[in-house]
Amino acid sequence: MEIYLHKLFTVPIPSCSGLQLIDKKLYLIGDNYNALYSLDISKKIGLEHPIKALTERPRMEIKSEKKDLEALFKINDYLLALGSGSTPRRQNAYLFEIKNPNKNKEINFSLIYNAFLKEFGMDAADLNIEGGFMVGETLFLFNRGNGPKAQNGVFTLTCNLTFTEFKLLSFQPISLPKIDNIQATITDVCYHNSRVYITAACEDTIDTYLDGVNKGSFWAELDPNTWKTSRIIKINDTLKVEGLTYVGTSHEDMFFWICVDNDDESSKEGSIYELKISGVNKSIGL
Repeated sequence: MEIYLHKLFTVPIPSCSGLQLIDKKLYLIGDNYNALYSLDISKKIGLEHPIKALTERPRMEIKSEKKDLEALFKINDYLLALGSGSTPRRQNAYLFEIKNPNKNKEINFSLIYNAFLKEFGMDAADLNIEGGFMVGETLFLFNRGNGPKAQNGVFTLTCNLTFTEFKLLSFQPISLPKIDNIQATITDVCYHNSRVYITAACEDTIDTYLDGVNKGSFWAELDPNTWKTSRIIKINDTLKVEGLTYVGTSHEDMFFWICVDNDDESSKEGSIYELKISGVNKSIGL
């Protein structure tokens, strides 16, 4: 496999943390951004969809106050933007109607997050949800292992679509490589045609709250039966890749779009890149 990275455009969200491409529209969240941003790719028109529950708050929050929206994924006709859970302030989610994202509501995820800690013996300092997807009534939430115990892994639970009733099933650790003895940690997940892809960053920190120097990022495919990496390749030595969405497949190549978090509160823009993985289909005999 070979990897090619091409910068596509910038967006007015410096802290991009998740993205979804649906019917030629790109939807984005930022970890300190109190809205959903949509971009019509063909018309090149961007719109901001304020989060109703946060309209009295600044559009861009300072680090200590932010909701830390890290995961964005599609559930039926909705998009769910999910807080990381790394502090009590960051335990809410926001459900947007895809047809009209201005219609959205807040969902308290603290019961689910606290159940994770109790059921699986995890410390609060190690909880940091960065991505997810839902298949039927089964929800998969991916934890970034940048806490003291480096617990990369996936929580699996069944729940209703209002997230008021749930049953915890498992927490499965996920093993990832290191760069210069810095552990790669999950930053997003993408589910397409029963296949699971992730991004991971090697950030020099053991704190889910504090940022660190980034040593590089990876793309990987996970086996959904074992949650082991079936393929993995380094994306870049410097970019902190935070979000991943599937674009398409052509011959032996697979295409994704990624977003990058520059961890700079003074910045005004974030960047979207095309990630082309060449030879990926040949390597698995497709």
